[in-house]
Amino acid sequence: MSNRATLKPFGKGHDPRRNLKGRPKGAKTSLQKIIERELKKEVLVYGKKTPTDVAILIRLLEDARRGKLEAVKLLLNYMYGKPIGFCPNCEFLATKSARQALAEEKKRYEEKRVAIARRRAKEMLDSYKPKNLKKSHSR
Repeated sequence: MSNRATLKPFGKGHDPRRNLKGRPKGAKTSLQKIIERELKKEVLVYGKKTPTDVAILIRLLEDARRGKLEAVKLLLNYMYGKPIGFCPNCEFLATKSARQALAEEKKRYEEKRVAIARRRAKEMLDSYKPKNLKKSHSR
């Protein structure tokens, strides 16, 4: 623990303890250096020595070809960027035309759902009606 008696806040003006320049631009953290070093190492892929970063890309492409959805999404996001204007946590779409299209699609879906429910209800009522009901003639 630090000694509270020797702790002093920075004062106004010049203080030799302050680093006014900050970290130099382009300086990398130790973790970044380790990752770069590991990605430059060569591994065997199909019997050939290949840098690790290329091997990772090859594996990603193979997974996408096999139909793994996460690999396909990752590739598309890196190649073309994420879809513009779509919030994954809500149903908000940025453009007015996209919002209108979504509203129309929801309306069509709701109309279809109601029509199916009405048809099923009618079928159910028809199944409960007696088929051979003779009318009685009362005098």
